[in-house]
Amino acid sequence: MAFPSFFLDQVKDQVGLADFIGKRVKLTKRGRDFLGLCPFHNEKTPSFTVNEEKGFFHCFGCGEHGSLFDFVMKIDNMSFRDAVERLAEDAGIPVPEHNTKSKEQISRQKQALDLLEHATCFYEENLTKGEGHAAFQYLIGRGLNKEIIKKFRLGFAGHGSTILKDTFLRRGFDEKLMFDVGLIVESKQGGKPYDRFRNRIIFPVENISGKIIAFGGRVMGDGEPKYLNSPETQLFQKRNNLYGMRESIDYIRKNGEAVVVEGYTDVIALHQHGFSGSVSPLGTALSESQMQLIWKYCRNPVLCFDGDIAGSRAAVRAAERALPLIKPGLSLNFVILDEGHDPDSILSSKGASGFKNVLSKSITLSDLIWKIELQSNKLETPEERSWLEKRLEEKTSQIVDPRVRKYYQDEFKNRLWHQFRYFSSSKKPGRYRDDRFENNKQLPAMSGVKASVDSKFLSEAILIYTVISHPGLFHRFAESLGTLSFDNDKLDKLRQEVLKTFAAPDVLKAEPAGEDVKTYVKSISASLGVDENIQNQVFSHAKFARPEEDDEFARVGWEQQLRIYRREQILQEIEATKNRLNDRMNNEDLELLKLLKQQVIEIEEASFLLDDSNSEPKGSKSAA
Repeated sequence: MAFPSFFLDQVKDQVGLADFIGKRVKLTKRGRDFLGLCPFHNEKTPSFTVNEEKGFFHCFGCGEHGSLFDFVMKIDNMSFRDAVERLAEDAGIPVPEHNTKSKEQISRQKQALDLLEHATCFYEENLTKGEGHAAFQYLIGRGLNKEIIKKFRLGFAGHGSTILKDTFLRRGFDEKLMFDVGLIVESKQGGKPYDRFRNRIIFPVENISGKIIAFGGRVMGDGEPKYLNSPETQLFQKRNNLYGMRESIDYIRKNGEAVVVEGYTDVIALHQHGFSGSVSPLGTALSESQMQLIWKYCRNPVLCFDGDIAGSRAAVRAAERALPLIKPGLSLNFVILDEGHDPDSILSSKGASGFKNVLSKSITLSDLIWKIELQSNKLETPEERSWLEKRLEEKTSQIVDPRVRKYYQDEFKNRLWHQFRYFSSSKKPGRYRDDRFENNKQLPAMSGVKASVDSKFLSEAILIYTVISHPGLFHRFAESLGTLSFDNDKLDKLRQEVLKTFAAPDVLKAEPAGEDVKTYVKSISASLGVDENIQNQVFSHAKFARPEEDDEFARVGWEQQLRIYRREQILQEIEATKNRLNDRMNNEDLELLKLLKQQVIEIEEASFLLDDSNSEPKGSKSAA
């Protein structure tokens, strides 16, 4: 039986020539090639080369030459079939069935690829005519130009339930084949099959060879689900492919740079802005296979996650999945965007230079692991400090490579020594500090330090007076501020007055700069009837609230304060719920308690991953 070409390409792409040979031969990187002692003859001077890009090995000493499959056949004395099946099994790729109908099977797979190519052309044509015009304008409105739309072959699936099916039946394509490749689905009500993608912008998914193997679809309007992908088929396994990899492969090979983002549109927008090594998973968390695939061409890709709780969790999952896989020279860097942002929004607001600046602030895998574990421990007692040490030991034990594991252990031991040394002298957790946060006494509930003022009153005051002192941030904070309800009546009335005053169209039309900002804020404060004593108290406790501080510093401080304020509200509700349960055990309060504790965990996860990189880490009060 002859294996289909797409299957052989998939095996080669997934396994990796240099990775596989490197398990048998000690290879050293030399430019684009790898060099080592030939395994096929005795030599003292390396003459055996591996060219990953071109997919072959060659020995200048004995003349042995060939592909990945040739290497396995020669080194293990295997037949071609056995070599292919062994490599496919190692990579977790299903082998096409071996039977008397093998030729028919190969023909069927060629037909499937041909069908998917025709479907791509069909969707492309729909985007530029009729009802697809609205989808085209939507993409243009998102900042994509015609060239990038054409490069990624974006298309549109119309409203009709059987438009594609009927069209392709008329063209002579088999209905079962359409079902097999995921273009149509069976009706759950027993009716006729209908098109999988309807009223959706279509994102074709290519393998590295440039063959269309699947589609992603984004709904136009308010339909659900927002994003829909092709099902897994013999041609397409989500875990083994990356969106945009075919378009990015040449750039990544040449420059050794790659950015992994979360969404299709982010990939396309980044390519348009010059970040030509950008890829994304296919609607799922980054898998181990996808990490291995990107590592074949880039030693330290940057994983960029959206600034929301889902993005924070995805970053944690990626870090945990990477630990057993990292090797000397192969790791990951991480960027978690500011709250509410994704790569597309960064490009829209700050352009390519803004996103480049974001990437320059990426942190290493070891930094992220340290940050996660440090934030999860208060370090106020020997037991807590030993717990941190134990957690770090558990993380490093997951690293399979002994050399990398040793360096991680040494790195964390060194960090622990400095952390505990700092803690002993300062009596506060946190090694990396920004002196602008040194007097953050508005956070007594988080730090465990007894406050000399009502902490809840002060927290509410900081939230409202920061907005007054930085009117340019009002529109960013307005929605969150509008959902709050302060316990203190005076501050709550001021909150309502700020919302009403600053929402007026002429109030914020001219943003002051330099020394004028103090005069402007003083004028606004007077019109709102601000209490100067409270204002001074706020400025004393929260430096970021002062009008002379820059807006970015104020934004970071305000968003951090809001998370803390909401967390404390939930902790109070947890205590009230526990008291009710002590009086009378009931399922309703038990379920509420679980929900409230989960909300605290989500806020704390967001807090340590979304805080500005210059702000000091905070301890946390247990929700248990």
